[in-house]
Amino acid sequence: MTATIDVPILPTPRLPAYPPVVVRRLPLEPDTEPSASPASAPAAASPVESTADPAGLPAAAPPPAPRPTRPAVPGNPRVEIERVLRLLMEMLDGRRPATQAGGRIGAMPLRYLVAARTRLKPAGRRTGSASRHGPPGLRSFRMSHPAENVTEVSARWADRGRFRALAARFEWRADRWTCTVLRLG
Repeated sequence: MTATIDVPILPTPRLPAYPPVVVRRLPLEPDTEPSASPASAPAAASPVESTADPAGLPAAAPPPAPRPTRPAVPGNPRVEIERVLRLLMEMLDGRRPATQAGGRIGAMPLRYLVAARTRLKPAGRRTGSASRHGPPGLRSFRMSHPAENVTEVSARWADRGRFRALAARFEWRADRWTCTVLRLG
């Protein structure tokens, strides 16, 4: 035996109609009222009226905000940093030993690079040989200068037919750009 329960269907409630919004100027507090009489006070410009000087000319626009100055970037960072990135790619592939960094790579990025090199190298692949996809190589990179004598780089590099990401920070030290932070993706 089945039983049914009759439940009345309730109508959908309607939202109340809201009155239009009206904006009014609030009166001033008694202690903050101007001491001058209302007749001598300057009339406030209505939003429709344009402000003009006594000669009838329109008011000048406020001066533009000063643009932030770009940080000083010594040397030619694009060329020098591209050389260092290509050096990093050759070190990753084993075509160049880590001792040839020549002060262009800091101690911590160099250790990270050596660890990444062993992790990225597949078993059975000879060091320095090109696979069927070719050796790793830098494909593109972008630079930004967040502070004086600092450049940050994001790059795209190819490894065994796959594109990977690279992020690095370079600092100007003495007479050259030195990689101080390196991350491979």
